[in-house]
Amino acid sequence: MVVGLAATAPELEWSKVLYRPSQPSRPWRSPRFYNAWDNRKPGPMKVWLPQTPRTPALGGLETQPKVGLSYVSGNSQPWGINDGLEPKSSGDQPAALCHWWPHQGRDEWVQYTWKMPVTLKSARVYWFDDTGRGACRLPASWRIEYREGEDWKPIAASTEYPVKKDAWCEVSFTPVTTTALRLALKLQEQWAAGVHEWKVEELDED
Repeated sequence: MVVGLAATAPELEWSKVLYRPSQPSRPWRSPRFYNAWDNRKPGPMKVWLPQTPRTPALGGLETQPKVGLSYVSGNSQPWGINDGLEPKSSGDQPAALCHWWPHQGRDEWVQYTWKMPVTLKSARVYWFDDTGRGACRLPASWRIEYREGEDWKPIAASTEYPVKKDAWCEVSFTPVTTTALRLALKLQEQWAAGVHEWKVEELDED
């Protein structure tokens, strides 16, 4: 595609003067764009330019890290796990979904890695389940681990690890400071699993 801009800013004479009075303003003319593609003749086209910044996705520290996955199939999108798009139910089919299909009955994980250490106190997960149309079900079990040096250690959970459909599954734990957190899970026999969203909560500073 060839794009041309019809309006250009006027050049000002330098005259060795660093500061000068502002020039009278002129009415701004909308730029005109032209394109030529698919062997078509050049012609004008309309272009809409944003006037306000895009609204950022809601979320906390989970929106910042790099996402890693133990296994990525051809149609798995790991970045869907922290895109901030909350599901209405476990059966929702989002545009981007983090899952481990076609693996079944195995141990899998998804990992957040931050550039700087963070201090966390809880995590919550919304599981994907496409009963009736696919092969993903709730996991048999799950747990949270944190990285200390080169080792992965289990967090000291103060609550159970719930496994529920159509709801957030939250676990609280003794705060940990780390650069990486891992959501580890055991898949049900003969079933895969997926995650809509995985959120983490930072320890409040006094």
